[in-house]
Amino acid sequence: MKIWIDAGSGFVERASVSSGTSISYPYIASASGSITIKITATINGENLELVRPHSFTILQPSVVEALPEGMEAGINYHNGDDTRATLVLQAPGKSFAFVVGDFNNWTSSPAWQMKKTPDGQYFWLTLENLTPQQQYVFQYWVDGQIKIGDPYVPHK
Repeated sequence: MKIWIDAGSGFVERASVSSGTSISYPYIASASGSITIKITATINGENLELVRPHSFTILQPSVVEALPEGMEAGINYHNGDDTRATLVLQAPGKSFAFVVGDFNNWTSSPAWQMKKTPDGQYFWLTLENLTPQQQYVFQYWVDGQIKIGDPYVPHK
């Protein structure tokens, strides 16, 4: 078996074993990003290959900043600028939150980590360069364990 990793410049063999039923390689990332992992094996004379993309985020401390004036929990549209919206999530006692959605390929990266209010009650992030009148789908990813849709959307 062999482990191959493509970190952007092609697959490089990182580990191999000539026999056995397991293989491992301790990949240490220095920054948030994406890699592709390929596992190759020969079993009973048959060559097998498994390829999977993998994204990872190296968590940074939340930026602590006051909620912009006039913002409330939920989606806040900006008067006069329909390419911007500020998302506000009430999540007291939580350490960090990301916004993931169809606008960022459902990935958590430093650009999508929400700011935290000084009192620790809210997380917020202003989205920019939105397409006016386009509907977007998103979730909040809280403390790396909870994914929730917008809890402030009215239900019918």
